[in-house]
Amino acid sequence: MANLKKPSKSMMRKGLPPKEDEASNNLAEVVTNEKTKEKPNTQLTKVVKEEIRPLNFKVPNSFRKRFKNYAVNNDVTMSELLVKCFEHYETNLKKQESR
Repeated sequence: MANLKKPSKSMMRKGLPPKEDEASNNLAEVVTNEKTKEKPNTQLTKVVKEEIRPLNFKVPNSFRKRFKNYAVNNDVTMSELLVKCFEHYETNLKKQESR
């Protein structure tokens, strides 16, 4: 059997985990920039209020490439893009039905 050395303390940089009461709501807090008073535009600060579930379906490869390229070029996830597309579709469909 191989003789392995125990990792040194310098390799363990993470430290102790936070206490449960400190970490229980850390994702719900949104920190604003003190200079500009603006909220940062990152996904990490968003509070998830609804359970996220997978949605699996097949699309043509050419469509997938176009969809993914659009998402990457506009700095959004494919899931966010799909939700925005569907919301836009719903609102436009309602406008067409009211005519």
